[in-house]
Parts: sequence; structure tokens; C-alpha cells
Amino acid sequence: MAVRQAFPDALLIFVRPPSREVQRRRLLDRDPDIDPTDLGRRLAEADAEEALAAEFDASVVNDDLDDAVGEIQGLMARRRLGGT
Repeated sequence: MAVRQAFPDALLIFVRPPSREVQRRRLLDRDPDIDPTDLGRRLAEADAEEALAAEFDASVVNDDLDDAVGEIQGLMARRRLGGT
């Protein structure tokens, strides 16, 4: 939201995982030795961040990286062309 204040015309895109379970697996894949308390904290932070998703201009599910990148590029292109 600090970006929105500094740049009111910015296109804010919320990138979310396909599910909380997928996010949990991704965190464990990145750090198999993550402390369970840290894992719980990270997932709780993700829940809090996801609650703010409605404040963004668009939301993209990062299920497949190439698809997510393509969707973000499309959103950016439409914005440049004056669309929403």
C-alpha cells in the first residue's frame, strides 16, 4: 500500500499461490529444515497479506510460472494501452 501512496497510478498485482498447502510445500522445498514455528509464522503472514488482496488492481495465481508471467505481462500491456 506504500507503493499506492507513492505512485497512485501504479498497477498493483497480487500474486498468490494456488493454495495454502502448495505454499506450505514450496516453503518446505526451499528450506527443508525450517523451524515449525517459523513455518507457521510465514503462513500466518501469508494469510494476513492475502486478506489485503482486494486492495490490489488484479490478482494472479502462480500455479505455473510461465502462465503467471504471461498473465502479468497481459495486465501490464492492457494498462499501457489505457485499459483496466
